[in-house]
Amino acid sequence: DSPTIYLYDKIKEYGGLPEVHDPYAERFEQREDIKINKDINNSLKCIDAAVFTVKHKEYLKMDMENLISYFGGNGCVIDAFNVLTDEKISSLKENGVVVYGVGKGHIKSL
Repeated sequence: DSPTIYLYDKIKEYGGLPEVHDPYAERFEQREDIKINKDINNSLKCIDAAVFTVKHKEYLKMDMENLISYFGGNGCVIDAFNVLTDEKISSLKENGVVVYGVGKGHIKSL
């Protein structure tokens, strides 16, 4: 009953090509059709958006310049689990990335 599965299905429903990354999970037992990529850099290739749905330490330590480079100047990040600090959000926004966050109404003021 992972919310990630629901999000995955909605992205596909609207014509997107979702890619799931998780450094710990091997597979979704209830959904064998969803492949989990272990290589974060491979997951980020050619993305338009990144959605953080869990607070893995790999995401907390992620370099924003590296993430920005995958967007090619435009992109969107949705922080659904308080992964990004205000400093990281500001860095993304300064580089043309649109950022949304659950429980982060102050993002517009950064």
